[in-house]
Amino acid sequence: MERWTQVLTVELGGEALEMAPAIFPLSCWAKLMLASQNFKVSETPTRVSVAIVTPRELGLLSPSVYREILARAKEQGLDICPAEVGPRLRLQYDQPNKEEVVVAMEEIVISLPSVEIPCRFLVKTERGKWIEGIHIPEKTRLSLDTKFAFAIQ
Repeated sequence: MERWTQVLTVELGGEALEMAPAIFPLSCWAKLMLASQNFKVSETPTRVSVAIVTPRELGLLSPSVYREILARAKEQGLDICPAEVGPRLRLQYDQPNKEEVVVAMEEIVISLPSVEIPCRFLVKTERGKWIEGIHIPEKTRLSLDTKFAFAIQ
């Protein structure tokens, strides 16, 4: 029996993601993330099992910073996702309306004229299905109900 109530299989690799902006809206930061040399698409098709979980489901009792949530997830057999999971999740997940899912992943740094901003993908269904790049400051405490996509080890 699966421990996590919401588990998806995300297919990576194969087709390139250049057509993503024509398929679903992207925020400016998400476009910069996809264009980054640090964003990689798997060369060979592969599948990743992804659990959509909240800090509460991980057993945390109060709002926590990202690194605490990640540490708790790793204790329970979860890990960060390849960055490619973000746009692939948007393409493959029949997401409920008004749901937001933060992809637990290595940050992709986007460079703006005066600053570099480490970002993660946020897959959303508010006013349609789309994806954005978000920055989570190190000291920001995230709600117990924030949804994260973690890879199952």
